[in-house]
Amino acid sequence: MKRRILFVEDNEAFAGSIMRGLQRLGYEVSWVNTTADLDAQLAKGAWNVLLLDLYLGEESTIGRIAGIRAKYPGLKVIVASSEQQGEVIAECLRQGISEHIKKPYDIQELSFKLQKLLPATLAVGKYQLYPETYELEYGGTKETLSAKECQLLRMLAEAEGKVVRYEELYTNMDGKKPSEGTIYNLVSRIRGLLKKDEKVEIENIKGCGFRMSIRKRRRTRNS
Repeated sequence: MKRRILFVEDNEAFAGSIMRGLQRLGYEVSWVNTTADLDAQLAKGAWNVLLLDLYLGEESTIGRIAGIRAKYPGLKVIVASSEQQGEVIAECLRQGISEHIKKPYDIQELSFKLQKLLPATLAVGKYQLYPETYELEYGGTKETLSAKECQLLRMLAEAEGKVVRYEELYTNMDGKKPSEGTIYNLVSRIRGLLKKDEKVEIENIKGCGFRMSIRKRRRTRNS
């Protein structure tokens, strides 16, 4: 499963250079240069990272960050800007961004930040999820998931403690819209796969979506 990056940048030459570098690193990248196209692409596909230019022409995108993070809680957001003022970067962080990168940046710096945000494995309680190979590991034993199972589990795990809304699930499954029954069947299947760890729960928040919670483990007297 390739990691998918939505790249928002109004400098075409710079965007082309960064896109080629990301594609060589194995990422799937879509580039847009307007806020209208940004909104349309967010609604269409399952994105792992939003690489967002702070300014598109004279328009600031900072006011959109909180809304995007609320609607797509599993989405990692990297804001790129030439701004050096601490208050601007601080406001971006308050809005919920994952990382800030100073322009102009090169592909090596961006790759380092992406590797921090998108680890090769993802911990899900006592389990380890391997998104690239669709594998779920428990106690040294691996089980292969379907592409949709892996994608849904990753979305829930990355947004742990937050509700992933129905509309995000329905529109962000490899860019295709599965039926409501398909989503519920996938969640049921994932619950079964995770049953060996009683601390991991997936709740159906009625009228809203699903939330994964991992209860804290009690510490022993000697720990």
